[in-house]
Amino acid sequence: FRRILSGTQYASAETQLIEKVITYINSLYTVYDNIFVFDKNGKILAVSNSTYKECVDTYIEAEWLARTRALKNSQEYVVSKFEPTPYYKGRPTYIYCAAIRSMDNLSNVGGIGIVFDSEPQFNAMLNDISPRQPGGALVQGAFTLFVDGNLKVISSTSEDFPVGCDFKLVPHLCKLAQGQSAFDIALYNGLYYAVGACASSGYREYKGEEDSYKNAMAALIFIPLGNAVEIDALLRADRAIQHNQFKPSTNINNVSANDSTEYATFYVGGNWM
Repeated sequence: FRRILSGTQYASAETQLIEKVITYINSLYTVYDNIFVFDKNGKILAVSNSTYKECVDTYIEAEWLARTRALKNSQEYVVSKFEPTPYYKGRPTYIYCAAIRSMDNLSNVGGIGIVFDSEPQFNAMLNDISPRQPGGALVQGAFTLFVDGNLKVISSTSEDFPVGCDFKLVPHLCKLAQGQSAFDIALYNGLYYAVGACASSGYREYKGEEDSYKNAMAALIFIPLGNAVEIDALLRADRAIQHNQFKPSTNINNVSANDSTEYATFYVGGNWM
């Protein structure tokens, strides 16, 4: 790639060679939907996924192109925002880009873009962490989300929270420190939900504290607890009850504590026990 892009023109055989190499790489890393190589002007020379053939010979207009051109060595990389892109059929995803250095290593002669296949990959992750019954069936009414530090939904199992929407239900659970977890109760659509949240602690070299790229992400699991009106009514009824004061040392009519039996009464749901 460095040799070919260091030239001023690219023969058909050379761009075919680039395509062959990135297609082979993509076959090994199936979490990528596409890999493309572009020259220093931002012109796409080859793609690994043939369904993106229409992108070849077009010019990149995304903001991450300038950041890629500014990279200083082959170990640095940049990442796009999670946003719709023509390089993922108009769907939102992350694109990871690195510069292709000249043969003398003094300048950048192009770049390589890796398109994360976000839709099925994130869905598979959420499916793995979704709450289930002992028999394996999903808990009815439960849903899971990935939300980033800007409160944008990255992936969701609920139609009420589509990818890309702003998340405002329990925003404090999306602002956790790296690796931190938390719990809360949320009221949504007339139901109370138990909400568990955990912030990403990083994956390999990405998103860790030691890495140049930072992207806060939280996973949230919502499990329905019941109808809010009914639960509130039970709580109000419970607060209205004159609760017994349990005093083990009580003596009544000079009967010793050893000859008496104490009972504590309490409510569980709507039952007095």
